[in-house]
Amino acid sequence: IELGAKRRFEKHPGPSFAGKIMDLISSDIRLANLDVLARETGTGCFCLESVPFAIAIFLRNSDVFEAGLWEAITCGGDTDTNASMVGAMIGANVGIENIPPAWIKQVPACQEAMDLATQLYKKVTEGEEAKK
Repeated sequence: IELGAKRRFEKHPGPSFAGKIMDLISSDIRLANLDVLARETGTGCFCLESVPFAIAIFLRNSDVFEAGLWEAITCGGDTDTNASMVGAMIGANVGIENIPPAWIKQVPACQEAMDLATQLYKKVTEGEEAKK
């Protein structure tokens, strides 16, 4: 398995995954030019590009759901994957009350997903209470 992973990395030259993440953490990402950021991290479907890119967009917009998604989409590449990761991170940070209601209304299965999430939460917390 390691050999397969090594071969894959050899096909994609450039900074390592960990190196990209460390560069993002150590830089002032909010001031970075968006085009340069997208070019340097990559926006494709390969996880060594999409994950650092999504983390970078999250760090730039950790408290503004709309801005983060628009940046993820505007940069091109694998927009649905990148925007879903960015949306998940920002959404977890700001809560559903800070996601534009008009956007939520556009998702037909949103209420069903919310109901399932509530049921899952109750099951998990019931299990935790039983352990005490």
